[in-house]
Amino acid sequence: AYRHGGTPSTPRLRQQREVDRIEAARDVIARRFRDDLSLADMRRVAALQQSSLLVYWVGRDDTLIWVVAPGGRITMTRSAIGEAALAALARSAVSSSGAPVRGADAVAFAAGSRSALRRLYDVLIEPVRAALPATPAAPLTIIPHGPLFRVSFAGLPSRRGRYLLED
Repeated sequence: AYRHGGTPSTPRLRQQREVDRIEAARDVIARRFRDDLSLADMRRVAALQQSSLLVYWVGRDDTLIWVVAPGGRITMTRSAIGEAALAALARSAVSSSGAPVRGADAVAFAAGSRSALRRLYDVLIEPVRAALPATPAAPLTIIPHGPLFRVSFAGLPSRRGRYLLED
């Protein structure tokens, strides 16, 4: 099989190009995280990955959230929730959920977990929801910080009952 322009395109070559792209993005991020990740770095990674970036920085009293589109557009907002409160929500979402029970197209969680997951959606996703990709299955790369490494972002439910992964 050949792509436009006569370049060979096989599953193996496509996979290698994807691996090369991911490694290049990882290298850019790894170099910059030793210091700070600049807006230029975020734009470069989003363009390289052809993925919107959802980037968090958790402070003592608040959380900064950036959405960087592959085209370079940056949206930034502040959520008035700090490290201690986010750590407590993340612990509650993880510890009370136990093993989910799967049934007819549904996943059941403990009540405490569900409310913690909803609250996490409200403070981490809702403030930037309009800036996230609207196209189904559009790539979204999440870069958590601090206690957010414990959060399963794909499973955060919106007020409509849909998971971030579904929207």
